[in-house]
Amino acid sequence: MKIGIDASRYQHARPTGVEFYSDEIIDGLLPLIKKQEKHEIVFFTPKKLKGIPAKIQKVLPFGRLWTQFHLSRELKKNPVDVLFVPSHVFPRNHPEKSYITIHDVAFKEFPDAYSAFQYWYLHRSTKYAVKNGCKIIVPSTATKRDLEKYYKCDPNKIVIIPHGFRPQKYTISADKERRLLKNFHLTKKDPYILFVGRLETKKNLARLVQAFAKFRKKYPEWRLILGGGRGIGFRAILQALEKERIMTHVILPGYLTEDEKHVLLRHAKIFAFPSLSEGFGFPILEAASHGTPVLASRIPALLDFQEIVDVFVDGKDANSIAEGLDMLARKRFVPQKSDLVSAYSWKKAAREVWKLLIS
Repeated sequence: MKIGIDASRYQHARPTGVEFYSDEIIDGLLPLIKKQEKHEIVFFTPKKLKGIPAKIQKVLPFGRLWTQFHLSRELKKNPVDVLFVPSHVFPRNHPEKSYITIHDVAFKEFPDAYSAFQYWYLHRSTKYAVKNGCKIIVPSTATKRDLEKYYKCDPNKIVIIPHGFRPQKYTISADKERRLLKNFHLTKKDPYILFVGRLETKKNLARLVQAFAKFRKKYPEWRLILGGGRGIGFRAILQALEKERIMTHVILPGYLTEDEKHVLLRHAKIFAFPSLSEGFGFPILEAASHGTPVLASRIPALLDFQEIVDVFVDGKDANSIAEGLDMLARKRFVPQKSDLVSAYSWKKAAREVWKLLIS
C-alpha cells in the first residue's frame, strides 16, 4: 500500500499550532515507518526536509495554494492509496482513503477575527474535508461537537486523538537567563503575568488587559507580557492598552524564540490563557511543565485540563479574570504537575494515527 503524507507544514521556520502538530506527529510517525517494510511511504513537501530519507521525499514547487495546485496535480499524476493531511486542507485530487486533522473551527465562532479570504478558505476547505474525508481526526470532544454543530459531520467519521506534549530539555545557564530577562527589562525577582500565542481576537487579550488594569490597583509592581505575533484584532488590544493607560506596564515582545519562551515561562508568576475558542491547549501544557500557575477560560476544550489549570474564569467577564489573577497572586504554589503533563504523549498520538492509516 502506498501512503502519502502532506509534510508542507513540517519543519516550519516560525511554527505556530498547526506547524507544531505537524512536527510532532510526523516525528512520531517516522520510527513506526522505519520499523515496517510492508508499505511504501512518500512525504510531499515544498522543500527538502532534514532527517527524512531523500528517497521517500517528493519535493514539489513552492507557491501560494500549494495544496490545491501542486500537491493535487502530483496526486493525479502519481496517485497514492492512502493520504494523511495534518491540517485543514485536502487537495482536490485525493484517494478514497484520505485522513485529515481538523484542529478547531474557531473561524465559525469568531468570523471577524479572520480576513474575508481566510474565512472563505477555511470554511470551504473544512466543508470539503468533512464531506470527502474517510476519517476526520480531532484533538478534543469540543472540536468534535463543533464539526457536528456547524458542518453536520457524521459522528462516526470523527476520531478523537488528543494531541501530545513533549517538554523541551534546556541547558540555559544562569548568566544567559539573566541576559534574556534583561532584554525584557526584567530580573528573576520581578513579578509578571505571561501570555503566549498569536495576538488576535479569539485569544481575548483586550479583556485580559482590562483585567490587568484592575489587578494593578492592588499589585502595582506587576507587569503583563503578551508574547506572540500580531494577528487580526491586534488594534483592539492596543486600544485597550491606551484606554486603560497601562502601556508602560505591558511588554509586547513579538514572536518569542524557544529560549525566550522557556525563560519567561520558568519565571512567570502566572500564565494567563483566557481564550474564547480553542481546539486544544498547548500553551497550558507548556506552562504546567514549568510548574507555572495557570489561569484559563471556562470553555469546553480547556475544561479537559481540569487537573492542570489552577483557576478557571469566565472569559467574557474582565472582573472574573481579574479575580482569578488576584487569587493566583495570593496563593503559594509547589510545582507538582509533571505527572499530569506526561499523560499527553506524542508517541501515543502517532501510534493512533498510524493505526488509522494502515487499517
